[in-house]
Order: sequence, then C-alpha cells, then structure tokens
Amino acid sequence: MIVCIEGIDGCGKSTQAALLTKYLGAKFFKFPNKDSPTGKLIYEHLEHRWNAKFSEEEKRSVFEEHNLNALIFQALQVANRMELAVELSKLKSKNVVLDRYWPSGYAYGKADGLDGQYLIDLHEYLPQPDLFLLLDVDLKDSSERRPERRDRYEKNPGLLEKVVTNYRMLWQTMAQSQPSKWMVIDARKSKEETTSAINQAIAEWRMRNSET
Repeated sequence: MIVCIEGIDGCGKSTQAALLTKYLGAKFFKFPNKDSPTGKLIYEHLEHRWNAKFSEEEKRSVFEEHNLNALIFQALQVANRMELAVELSKLKSKNVVLDRYWPSGYAYGKADGLDGQYLIDLHEYLPQPDLFLLLDVDLKDSSERRPERRDRYEKNPGLLEKVVTNYRMLWQTMAQSQPSKWMVIDARKSKEETTSAINQAIAEWRMRNSET
C-alpha cells in the first residue's frame, strides 16, 4: 500500500512518516525531492532566492499582478512529483510512505489564490496513494512546535491559516466519496497517541481491503 502523510510544518509529519516507514518496512519518499533539479528550484522559491535577480518593480508588475509566483511554484512541484511517478507506479504492490504529495500542492496553491479544481486536475495522472492521512493541528500548536519560521509560508501566519483551512476542506470534500481513503488524525495529542492512531488507521484500511 502507498500511504501519504500530510499536514502543515510543525504537525509532526516527518516524525510520524519516519516511524510509519519503520513500522511497515516501507520505501520512503519525501516531497519535494530537493536533490532533483526541480527540487532545488522549489527550495530557492521558498527561500525567496529564485527571483532575486528581478527588481522590486518587476516583481510587482510581472509576477504579482499575474500571480506568476504561484503558477510557477505549482508547475515546479508537479514536475518534481512526476520525476518519481514511474518509480511509484512500480511500487504499487509494495509498502510506500510519502512525506507529502499532491494534497500539499492543493493546500498551499489555493492559499496563494489558485483555483482548487485546477490544482486537483493538475495531479490527475500521478500515481495515487491508497490512503491519505492528514495530521491535523491548529496553527497555534504548529507555532509552538516550530517557533522559528523558515520559509515564506511559515513567516506569514495569515497565509498559513489558509493552508490549514484548505487541508481540512480538501479532506472533507474527498472523504464524502472515499471516506476510507481520506482520514484525519488528531495530531494535537502526544507523539505516541498520534502514532497509535496512524497504526490503527493502517489496520482498518487493511481489514477493509482484505474483505473486498
């Protein structure tokens, strides 16, 4: 099975993804893959470095007016995921854990003002996980866990609050038709309790699918 673990920074996502990888004896992928050419550009964008050569006027008149920053960022992320699409397809029968995938593109892209359905359609042809887990925390909780804000989203609480809302709305929408595939984990609890809830979700998924 392929399991995607999502959530904002500070939700415990990377910790839980590592624990689940060990628990399942799974192959692990983290997105964005910063070692690829597109990954390097993505991190430059997050750190405000990729368009540093442009003047402030050029940034306002060209990039901000047409929302090119958001569009370019999404294009880079889709390309970054597609780089591993073939490998993921080959691993469909194995245990795989993804630390973020296309839902993060939706949550952050919509916060940047892009259309939600457009963002979903962008990822239509990617290999799809069997189970999507959202580690749900409030912004206050994530801020306490990560007091140092590092990228452009983390430094903007208003923008990050939109990301939290977008994650919740996406899970609510997708769960209407696929409730067993889109599950929310209350990650405000302790690490051990969160791990237990994730393992329970895995067990429930396996039980349902062994019956079909």
